[in-house]
Amino acid sequence: MADEAEARAGDLKERVAILERIAADIRALRDRMDERVDLMDDRLLPIGGNHSPEFWWMMGVMLGGFAGLLGEMAYGFHWL
Repeated sequence: MADEAEARAGDLKERVAILERIAADIRALRDRMDERVDLMDDRLLPIGGNHSPEFWWMMGVMLGGFAGLLGEMAYGFHWL
């Protein structure tokens, strides 16, 4: 019985060591992903702020036209 308990304890230590190694690998992967996301943020942030007022006006017209067309369709098909 004592040998069986020692074998289980040894097996448990091996399993814990494997789980700790997996946890360390996951932490390293998370750190690398954080660095990559930060680089992507730095690249993408300037893109959103460089649009002229004409662009935003055109986007508003397009979205408003789409919403109006959708409303007309909803009324015509008796969805409302």
